[in-house]
Amino acid sequence: MTSLPLMLDQLRSGCIKGISFSRARVTERQQSIEISKTSDLEACHKFPINALCLDPVEGRFLLSGGIAGQIFVHDTFEQSEGTLPVVAKIPHGTRYAHKYSVETVQWFPADTGTFTSSSMDKTLKLWDANRLKPVFLARFNGQVYKHHQSRVNCNLVLLATDESHAQILDLNTSSKTHMLSGAHTGKVRQCIWSPVVEHLCVTGGTDGRVCIWDVRYTRGHLAALDTDHTNQKKANHHRAHHDRIVSMEFSSDGLELLTYGLDHTVRIWDVALAKNRRINFGRISCASVKGVQIALADDGTTPVLFVPSGQSIRMCDTTTGVRLKNLRAHLDSVSAVVYCNHTKRLFSAGADRSILLWCSEAELEEDSKAKSEAIADRWSDSDD
Repeated sequence: MTSLPLMLDQLRSGCIKGISFSRARVTERQQSIEISKTSDLEACHKFPINALCLDPVEGRFLLSGGIAGQIFVHDTFEQSEGTLPVVAKIPHGTRYAHKYSVETVQWFPADTGTFTSSSMDKTLKLWDANRLKPVFLARFNGQVYKHHQSRVNCNLVLLATDESHAQILDLNTSSKTHMLSGAHTGKVRQCIWSPVVEHLCVTGGTDGRVCIWDVRYTRGHLAALDTDHTNQKKANHHRAHHDRIVSMEFSSDGLELLTYGLDHTVRIWDVALAKNRRINFGRISCASVKGVQIALADDGTTPVLFVPSGQSIRMCDTTTGVRLKNLRAHLDSVSAVVYCNHTKRLFSAGADRSILLWCSEAELEEDSKAKSEAIADRWSDSDD
């Protein structure tokens, strides 16, 4: 990696643009990420954690949901003696809590006053974050393994239940408006909206199939991704993975889709062409049958993918598939990771009931310096 003094010289001489310098610095911070030694999150979960979500406005409030129906919110900006506090909680067994495992939590896009959660109790709830009470509840025939709220049209929620089709719920009308069926022979367990195209979404199933849909049309799915590039006309022969899909994530521009399967592989797809980009990430072991939450940091010069793999987090360069490092600190399986574009920090959670904070070496040095200065100030005050 190019040294900082050299890059500064190149910036002053006009050899590189300001945006290139900024992205290079972001990439440098991403690739030097490690467990925070100065900050941790207040312990609150008594049961394993399934899902995480940072608010999209500031990246400040962190939602977490677990297998006993519990939901907590941490403030990741406020810090008391090195601890990021819990500011809201819906504990297991309380009146409004889910009865069974919470599989997905998501902040309402552009609004930290509302969030959604879905559960194995076959419900989706829309919450008032200030009152911590559900303002809307939808029931389904099957367990809700995944839901995703559209960033473009916030009222549309895509749901993967224990059925061979996905459903779309309109929060505006409180009605189920679409059923995406006929593409999967197994159960749909993963789903995601495009971050830029309002009518485009993707489903992933236990059959290893990943299907792209345009919800404006009723004739069926647009394409089924095929890892082998077979020329078979029957779309039901197309498979993105050789085992069930456990996670999916779009790039921020919506041009690429990343999929992770129980066949221990990660693949990147060109969404417009529905083609495998053939980037080899090697074997990334996956132990979760239900699914995990991966994260993509593509705000630097080199996009970086974070993938839960057993008790560690595999960190990969998505342009080459090269493993950058393994992040290890959890004592049990990691189930979810989320990256903050605002602060360039990573949060992870898992079966060990802990949420961990990861940040760059530069931030660790800044935190350490600030802590030392604070201690020095206290000593000088006491001397006075």
